[in-house]
Order: sequence, then C-alpha cells, then structure tokens
Amino acid sequence: MDVVGSLTGSQYDTSKVITSPTLREQDLDRFWQVDCLLGFTTRCVIILAKVAALCKRADRERISDGRVLLTWRPDAAMLVTAKALQVQLESKAPKTSRVCQHDKDLPQSESMALAVEMLAVNDAFHWAGLIHICKRVYGMRSDDPTVQGYVRNIIGALHRVRSGSTAEHGMIFPMFTAGCEALDETQRQNILGRLYTVERSGMMQVGRARSLMVRVWETGMCWESLTTGEFLG
Repeated sequence: MDVVGSLTGSQYDTSKVITSPTLREQDLDRFWQVDCLLGFTTRCVIILAKVAALCKRADRERISDGRVLLTWRPDAAMLVTAKALQVQLESKAPKTSRVCQHDKDLPQSESMALAVEMLAVNDAFHWAGLIHICKRVYGMRSDDPTVQGYVRNIIGALHRVRSGSTAEHGMIFPMFTAGCEALDETQRQNILGRLYTVERSGMMQVGRARSLMVRVWETGMCWESLTTGEFLG
C-alpha cells in the first residue's frame, strides 16, 4: 500500500516506502513467486518502490504549481536509474512462472484459472511501472508508441482476468495507469467498465480513481497535475 500510494499520490509520504528490504536466504525462492495476496512478486514490489522514489524526484522538478513543465528534461543520473529500472521491469518473464501454493486444495480447473489471473496481475504491475517511468521520468507523451504499447499490454493482461474475480480487485492501479494514457475509446470503455465492476463490489474508493481518470480524458491534462493526493491503488 505504501508503494502504490507513493506512485499515485502527489502528497503521499514517501518516507514510508521501503526501497531496499533485506532478504534472508530462505526468502529468495519467494522473491520470484507471485503472492496470492499481493498479486505480484516480492521482486516486483521492490522495483516499484524504486520507481516511486525516482518519479517523486522527477515530479518535484517537472511539476510547478500543479502544472507540468513541458520543457523539463531529466538529468543524466535520473536517466541512468530509469534505464536500469526499465530493464528490470521488462526482464520479468523468465522467472515469474510460479505462483504461491495456497490454492493447492482447490479443484485443478479453479487452481489453473487462478494461476493465470495471478500471473496476469503481476504482468500488469510491471507494465504500469514502465508507463510511470516513460511518462514521469522520460517525459514521453501519451501518444508515444512505447507508452501505447504498454497500455495494450495491460489491456491484454486484463483480458486474462475474469470480470468480478478477486484478482480484478488487485488490478486497480494498473487499470488506472493504463486508463489515463489510453487514447482508443474501446480501451477506455473497457477499463471504465471494469472499474465500475470493482466499485460495485463494495470498494467505493475506486470511485476516486475512476473520476480522476475521466477528468484526464475530458481535460487532456496528465493525472499528476489533477490529483490532490488521493490513494488510487
């Protein structure tokens, strides 16, 4: 929650974000395992914490009085850090094929369906982290092909998650991130519909993320200049 909050809330206290947790040797196996509660790996959350810290640093320079400075460019140190994090997020595939074993007593068909959804959520968080790097550190526009490629990847991951499922509730942050950058009306309505589904399940805080996303579409402004520190995860 600290990591997602620091990624999406401009007023969020980043001092709570753990960027370098110590892993014991017996924890290394779980480092690559998708956790059924979180929806992503320990490795992923560590990388996202570092992305959050970098984006916060960039935002302090590129946003002034709620307005994004279009002439701002990251310094060399930011670019080096961003590139390293980008490589880490893009290299998730080889070792994230395992999920936790808490569902071992479920029927095989249900266990397989759950595994597919958990891996999809994990993928979506990686793509979302990449969007934040591209937009907030590299300063790319929403219509940049790289950004739109990551948006399509999150949409693809969302298609692997059943509507109304528990896994869908874990997709709020990736859905919001992709939704704010989506330019295609079909993609927008797809994400909007899924957020409505989660909201109707009782997660009323989703309404704030949904409303902010729609304001982005209506104004053409980036969400960072519109948010007042809401928790959007």
